[in-house]
Amino acid sequence: MAEDPSRDEDSAERPEQASSSTAESERSTKTASGTAAAELNPYAPPNLGELNQGGEDGSLAPRDARPFTTVAVGIATFLGSALAGTILMYLSLSRMGRAAEARRAALLGGGLTLGTLVAALVLPPGIGNVVPIAVTIGIVMLARQMLDPVVMPHLARGGSKGSGWLVAGVTVGSAVAVFGALIGLSEGLDISADDYVESAPGHRVVYERGATEGEARQVAEVLETNGVFPPGSKAEVVLQRKGTGLQLQVVLGSNWKDPSVISYYTALAGQLSTRTGRSPFEILLCNEFLLTKQKVSSLGP
Repeated sequence: MAEDPSRDEDSAERPEQASSSTAESERSTKTASGTAAAELNPYAPPNLGELNQGGEDGSLAPRDARPFTTVAVGIATFLGSALAGTILMYLSLSRMGRAAEARRAALLGGGLTLGTLVAALVLPPGIGNVVPIAVTIGIVMLARQMLDPVVMPHLARGGSKGSGWLVAGVTVGSAVAVFGALIGLSEGLDISADDYVESAPGHRVVYERGATEGEARQVAEVLETNGVFPPGSKAEVVLQRKGTGLQLQVVLGSNWKDPSVISYYTALAGQLSTRTGRSPFEILLCNEFLLTKQKVSSLGP
């Protein structure tokens, strides 16, 4: 039987159809390639708003995480002690999902807080006045290193900041806590500067660190008799125990190396040693910051 030639023509693939099908396939391929290239463009800039914000598992912190800025930490530290700045850093990193870094900030800030307490108790008043500034600088440097890489991108992304009222509360609470700790330690260690005797109104001998009230009264009488205290003005010296003897801090304006000044205070140290019965008796000639510029002793040069 003869085959129907029309069937062969219908069953055969027409060139036009093949060309059309091929073109459509190429367009689909190009569209898919273009979409993939747009999604995976290697030249696209990184999304800086999402860098360094994530928690330790790589997830982004929520926009309402409400961390605190380095500025807030610095102000809280200056007004409320290193404890306040440490608390704000810990809260910020915890809210951003950085638990390990929050613990590290707590350890570093806690050590700085403890160091502040020791410095306030040990350092002379003139030097101790610079401690809050030094501590603030230290906490701010720590916050810049630990907070800025996390908090600044969060804020750039539109995230929220911590409450100013909470900053104020932490500042006041920390100041009260540290002040209370200082009072408790001062009383426990018996180094309170409230222990003093007066030889005349405004002329005080503060006694601490083992020196007694009786010794302070004897020193005050000798100083008043020898005119060490300027008449009509306020003056204060500090008496403390050193080994078997005593040590007296006296503030002078200058002339610490003047031979006549050294000779005068050396003789005065001898009188004080005889009066108190303590030897050696040392006198520290200090500047207004209580830094020792010259030391004389009842035992001589």
